Amino acid sequence: PYKLRPIEKLIDGHAILPPELLKLAHWISDYYQSPLSEVLRAMLPKKVRLGMPLTLPSTSYYNLTKQDTSTLSGKKQLELVDFVTKQKDEVSWERLKQQGVSKASLQTLLNKNILIEKQSPITPPCSSQTYPPLQLNEEQLHVVDTISQALDTFQTYLLFGITGSGKTEVYFHIMEKVLRSDKQVLILVPEIGLTPQFIQRVFNRFNHPVATLHSNLNDTERLTNWLWCSQNKARIVIGTRSAVFTPLANLGLVIIDEEHDLSFKQQDSVRFSGRDVAIKRAYDKNIPVILGSGTPALETLYNAESGKYKMLKLTKRARASEPVYFRIADLRNQKVIDGICNLSLARIKAHLEMGNHVMVFINRR
Repeated sequence: PYKLRPIEKLIDGHAILPPELLKLAHWISDYYQSPLSEVLRAMLPKKVRLGMPLTLPSTSYYNLTKQDTSTLSGKKQLELVDFVTKQKDEVSWERLKQQGVSKASLQTLLNKNILIEKQSPITPPCSSQTYPPLQLNEEQLHVVDTISQALDTFQTYLLFGITGSGKTEVYFHIMEKVLRSDKQVLILVPEIGLTPQFIQRVFNRFNHPVATLHSNLNDTERLTNWLWCSQNKARIVIGTRSAVFTPLANLGLVIIDEEHDLSFKQQDSVRFSGRDVAIKRAYDKNIPVILGSGTPALETLYNAESGKYKMLKLTKRARASEPVYFRIADLRNQKVIDGICNLSLARIKAHLEMGNHVMVFINRR
């Protein structure tokens, strides 16, 4: 006992990682043969590893008072009052900046006690205007109904859909049911480049708080989004492979878009497959996971055909009555001119004569 050092300070009042993620960390360490310390390090934002406090940064929020606004004369000031009046909740400074509000106009309203300012922790972004859902075709409805009937049990679904078959809209219909039950949704996308596009589609559809986690965020932004997730302030979480480690108190659904993509595999430090770790996490949580792809990975196809995963197919384009037409040209029996056979040349010529566009992809520079 004389060798034990006294405790000087309690850094955190509660565990940073919940038992669910600690269990997952032990599994990753064992399955991928990585030191547990490295796995835990990968699960935490840099600022948390450096011992930064787990508190959200604050920002200014503004509310209208009941003061008379008849003294206002400037157009910008009147527009600002009108904008704040139409909002359901208090408005952050970041939101006002997006509307083109200047500090001078804001300060004038504060000086006249027409607006009141207070400091509060920043909250995740939430869309103020959403668009109604698109109408589903029969195949999409079948997929939504099948998955919706088992939202409280673990099952891996392979959503095998051709390009343009409306996989994203299927995700959204299922997400709507999960969010209605006050649960969170984790969406993994393969590339940072796809993230803004996907986020915008989510904002156009849902008025739930959204957090994002990807490598384009700086350390402060990553910690903020991470805290929104762990404190159950974000209902929808969109991120690349490392987002699979995010603490989520009330996770109800995992979606992995383009599950075949190699960028879900981390090749340095702790080597792991984001897709497979997400499936293990869903298994531990006893919730469904959806793997979406138009060209599934071979191991995913094998798992689906062997019955381990449940395969659901979308064979038609969402907004077209005719199925997509494919024709494979076997070049072994064709005369090839500069890499293009006569069959391809004939199809290109036919489409050009009809006034259509033609795209030719070449698998080399």
